[in-house]
Amino acid sequence: MNEAVVAEFTCSDDLSGVDSCIGSVPNGSNIDTAASGSHSFTVDSIDNAGNEASLTHFYDVISLAGAINEVVELVTTFNLQQGISNSLDAKLGNAREALEASNAGQRQDAVNKLEAFINAVEAQRSEKLTEAQADQLIAMAQRILSVL
Repeated sequence: MNEAVVAEFTCSDDLSGVDSCIGSVPNGSNIDTAASGSHSFTVDSIDNAGNEASLTHFYDVISLAGAINEVVELVTTFNLQQGISNSLDAKLGNAREALEASNAGQRQDAVNKLEAFINAVEAQRSEKLTEAQADQLIAMAQRILSVL
């Protein structure tokens, strides 16, 4: 949420050439990430023969807390032993609380808590988590870290 994501698109026509290529978001401009939810942008093209084409791209915007909730939901689907699941959930809950705290602008606390989650996942790799499960959880956590 509120991240800079650039719209990049091209239109092509090998027969008559492109007359116009217009996006609802101008090429090179940022798409809307200000509000959570489903969004879209459309690119309309007309070739020199007058043929029209349109393509709509859909995307979802979620908050950082929402992204953490997705990781919690994934942990739930793994049907882990209750103690392991509770431990991972607690670390994610702590990270979410750090993001929602009054000093949330200072993100190091949330970073530390997500890193603790990653360390806990690594500790359970090949023990209570499969390699694929660990990789998936770590990738999701690292994606969150990349925007903090």
